[in-house]
Amino acid sequence: MNKKKVLCVLLSLFASGLVWSGAAATAPSVQQSIGKRITVQGTAVNSKAGAAVRTTAQEIIFIDGLASWGRDAGKSLEVSGLLQRRKFIPDPQPTPNAPIRQGAEGLQYVFAAARWKFLDDGMIR
Repeated sequence: MNKKKVLCVLLSLFASGLVWSGAAATAPSVQQSIGKRITVQGTAVNSKAGAAVRTTAQEIIFIDGLASWGRDAGKSLEVSGLLQRRKFIPDPQPTPNAPIRQGAEGLQYVFAAARWKFLDDGMIR
C-alpha cells in the first residue's frame, strides 16, 4: 500500500472517531460525563458544522446554537454546559452520479446550554 493510501485510511479512521489521536486515555472520562454538566478548557475552533471547543485532550465538543466564534476563534477558553452525545452533523448523503456530500456518520459530542469564558479577557458569555 502506498503512502497516499495509508494516509487516506488513517484520515478516514480519525474522522470516524475510531482513532482518538492521543486522547485514548481521556475518552472514557468524556463518555462517563454524558448527561452531566461539565467544564472543559481548550481552544475555540470554527468548523463547517459550527463553533466548537478543542479540549486540551484534543476532543471536539460542538456548541449547540453557536455558528461561529468569529474573531475569537483560536483563543483559549473554558466552556461549561450539559454534555450530550447526539447527531449534530448530518450524515453524508451519496447520490448516484454526483460528488460525495460532506457530513459525518455517527454521533458527536455537543454542549447544550453552554456558557464560556475566554481565559485572556475573563468575560463570561
